[in-house]
Parts: sequence; C-alpha cells; structure tokens
Amino acid sequence: MRVGPQRRCAATGGVSAREPGGGMSWLSGAEVQLACRHGGVGSLFERERLLVRAERLPLAKRHLTRLAEQHPRVGISREAPDCRLRGGQRAPAILEGATQVHQRGERLGERRRERAADPQPQSGAVRGMPLACGRAPDGEPRQRGSDGTEHCLIMGFGTVKLQPAMAQASQPLAGRRIVITRAREQAGELVDALTALGAVVVAAPAIRIEPLADLEPLRVALANLGRYRWIVFTSQNSVQVVFEQLPVWGYASNHVATARIAAIGPATAAALSARGVAADLLPDGYVAESLVEAIASQGDLHGARVLIPQAAVARDTLAEGLRKLGAEVDVIAVYRTVPALGDGAALAREILAGRIDAVTFTSSSTVHSFVQSVGAEAASCGRYRAAVIGPITAATAREYGLPVAIEAVQHTGAGLVDALVRHFGPQAAS
Repeated sequence: MRVGPQRRCAATGGVSAREPGGGMSWLSGAEVQLACRHGGVGSLFERERLLVRAERLPLAKRHLTRLAEQHPRVGISREAPDCRLRGGQRAPAILEGATQVHQRGERLGERRRERAADPQPQSGAVRGMPLACGRAPDGEPRQRGSDGTEHCLIMGFGTVKLQPAMAQASQPLAGRRIVITRAREQAGELVDALTALGAVVVAAPAIRIEPLADLEPLRVALANLGRYRWIVFTSQNSVQVVFEQLPVWGYASNHVATARIAAIGPATAAALSARGVAADLLPDGYVAESLVEAIASQGDLHGARVLIPQAAVARDTLAEGLRKLGAEVDVIAVYRTVPALGDGAALAREILAGRIDAVTFTSSSTVHSFVQSVGAEAASCGRYRAAVIGPITAATAREYGLPVAIEAVQHTGAGLVDALVRHFGPQAAS
C-alpha cells in the first residue's frame, strides 16, 4: 500500500485537487513528490522532526477507507504487498521497530502550502530529500495546477502520553494500603508481588515460628523412618524445622525420601524442592480434606504407618481422616506459632480511620493474633476488607466477626494476590 496526492489528471472516478469530497482511485502519474523549488522544506522537516528517508507510506488495507474519509483531498493508491517499487526496492516501513501511523489514534494532517520565499536547501541536505522514488532534478519544479498550490501529506511522530487505563492495567493495586500479617520470614514473596502491583504494603507480622525445645519424638521417628509408608508435610514451617534438624542428628537431606512424601500445597512442595527433595504427592485442593483423598487414592491404607510433623496446635482433620481409612498415624509437634504483633494500637487507629484497604490472613493463627493485638472493635469494624487464603482461615475470621470480602480461589500466596487484584482492579468496577 502507498499513499499519494490526487492530482488534477486523476483517473476516472477520482477527484482533483480542487474538487470537494474524495474517494478511492488509481493515481495518474508519479507518487508523492515534493517539488525541489518548494522552498523552506528542509527547515520544515527539521522543525516538525519528520522522518523522510522512508519515501512511501505503507498502510493496512482496512485503514485506506478511513484515511480517504478523513482526508478527502488526498487520493489513495492501492498496490499488492508483493509489488516492487522502482529499482526493485520494497516500500520500507516509516520507522523500523516503531509504531506505524495506522496503529496510532491520531489523525493525519492535510496541509496546503503556498510557494515559500525561503531558499531551497542544497541537494543532499539533512531530511531534505523528496518523498517519492521519482525524484525531480534540482531546480526542476513539478507541474502544478492553475491555483499554484500542491497537496502534501506530512507524516510526523510526536510524543504520545501513556493512557491512564494502561497504567491501571499494569498496577491494579496502585495506592491500596494492604496489611500483611504473615510471619516475617515467609512474607517476602507476598510483599514483592503486591508492591509490584502498586500496593502500599504495611508489614504487621502477627506470628513468628518457634521450633519446640523438645524434638526427641521427631528424632526417634526419623531414626525409624523405614516403618512409615508416608511422611506428610502440612506447611513450610514443618519442612524448615525437620530439615534443620537432620544434619544435627547425622542425616542427609534425602533421608526423608525413605518414605513417600506428600505435601499439602505448592508452597510446601517448593520448600521441599529447595532442599533437594521432590514431593511424591500434591493434592488438587490445598486443604487437609483434599490431602486425605489424595493419599487414599494411592492404595489401601489399612496397617500403613503415616508420620505427620506439624504445629503444636493444629486441626485434627488430616490425622482423623487417615485413621478412618485404617492408617496408623503418628502426629508429632515440631513447632509452635507465637503472637508477634505486640501492641497493635497504632494499626487499630489506622483501621478505624479508614486508612487501610485490606488485611491479609494466611492461617487461622494469624487471625487469632491479629484480633488479640488490635482489639475486637477495630478487627470487626468493617472499614477494611479481610482477605483470606482459604476456607479454613475464612471460617476462623468470620467467627471473630471480621469483614471477609476476599477469598483466594487457589489457596496459595499467589492465589491471594489474584483475589486482591480481582477485587480492587479496574475490572471490579465494570
């Protein structure tokens, strides 16, 4: 495709330079060329910052009609994409790697220009070359109409401001103040993800993880790991405690691979992988009930021994579910969660003043500690949204009267981020 002026000797069905209206027509004569005696053009190009080394304008076919409607006094010529220009050259792009004119939301300006009195730049002057392959010798004007005017299509590339919608799409949580109550050592990925989406993160770790002082039951179980068919890890915390103790007791990391390994979710599986151990089983749903079903699907559990290292205070759903299927389950407490938020008066004031958009909760223990720290009034005031990682945490939060408005579909940190984006992002208003 290329664009040229509609000349006075236009083909049948076209329009001349002096006629109103416009339409599609074949050019009669050469393509757009600026007469060399058209004085002052070199300075005009410098001023307008035009790129003129590309001498023809390639446009997508669907834009030709619109161009003709917008600029009725400019004729349009159509040429097959594989058609060669003079000298065997294809029509070059206006600017390699840059957005083409037809891809921008700007109208092309059609300008009429009378003869200028400025002297013509010398041949070869910067950006002073003619616009089409058919060049006229220096000093040889192109034939004009009787009115002494000639059409010229000027293509310019100006600065385009970033649209607000684009900024919203890249940072859908811009300006949102979101509290993270997760233990500090586990909150890094969540903080990074929310910050990258524009959120203002308020770190308020509600708990910290402490290994139990007496881990002798764990040592005995690991010394007799051959008795177990399964070892089940229900959190990253249990993975951390167990693998920190293995070298203390003279075991390599792969010692736990003596039994089959199940992980409750991808974060726990990733913690195992980071220590060189792959999980043999990962359930579709990242809750205890799903894990029971997944283990049961691997074979009859009657008489099978299962080891579960976990928190000192935890749900019995997993162990009871496996026992009902005939398994012999050893639950060994290896760590405890300790409230870490301390005096939450400052956070409570922010919440009551409406300066917090959301508070995230990744476990029931974070809910307990949060309510204990900020107080029941702030926790249940409804001036923020409680964002929870899954149904168990959601149930605990509702028991305290927290305003649960955001719940992750996938019960992971990434799933929680996605839920926040769905709630606060631009699409939430539509």
